[in-house]
Amino acid sequence: AIRQEIGPDGKALWEMENGRFRWQVAPHYHGGLVGWFDRGSSTNHLVTLYPDPDGVFEGFKPWFGGVQPMLRRNMDDWYDWPGKFHSETFTAEPIAAAANGLPWQGVRVCSTPTRPGFEGLTATMDYLTLPGSPVLKLLFTVGNGTAVVKTAVPAFHTYLQPDGCYDHTTLHSTGGQQRKRNKQELWGWFGTWSAAENPDTNRTFILVSASGRKRTNWLDIGEYGGHCYVEDDMHLPPHSQQTLVAYLVLSDSLDTARQYATLSN
Repeated sequence: AIRQEIGPDGKALWEMENGRFRWQVAPHYHGGLVGWFDRGSSTNHLVTLYPDPDGVFEGFKPWFGGVQPMLRRNMDDWYDWPGKFHSETFTAEPIAAAANGLPWQGVRVCSTPTRPGFEGLTATMDYLTLPGSPVLKLLFTVGNGTAVVKTAVPAFHTYLQPDGCYDHTTLHSTGGQQRKRNKQELWGWFGTWSAAENPDTNRTFILVSASGRKRTNWLDIGEYGGHCYVEDDMHLPPHSQQTLVAYLVLSDSLDTARQYATLSN
């Protein structure tokens, strides 16, 4: 079921339910997700400051959290990291997007960026799931409507707190790599998947990259949790589009989560 509600900020808040989980999409907040709940539960598995538009989190300001789409011009533009995509205007609508015979459905969020350097680009984010599934499919399509080549780096940042707790999260990735909470921060790219485990309850998120360089990134901000993101480096010919594809899955254990790594294929 997909329905539009009014959020605590008086703006549209879209809810998706599939019998197992309930998700909240806040297009006007940052174009992404602000809620991931078990059915019948009020515990949010995502870290977010929604609906605060000027929130501060570990020195980041403004910080929004949840599952946040980002858009930069190119990989080397660190001055613009992580970008100001949240300041754009977003619209949303329900969508049914069958793929490979599977009845994906969810919410589509669209934006036409107006910041300098992004002229002629369109951005479309799809948040999709299946009935009874723990899988959230993330699509970020960038279109180039101009007659010249454009570059773009779309991303999804995922701020994760399985069972509502981020200060104990253990990060995992391919090859047995893992990192427990400590005061040191660590940012870097890893394999096709990264996972965030709550060691007290075993609940585990896995983020899987299924496009571009097929790699995930750790956003380890010390005592403020272990988080992940995925991004693609796009070279867009005139009048073309490309899509970042990723999957975010909440499982009951790390072993179960690892089974979803094959979604990268």
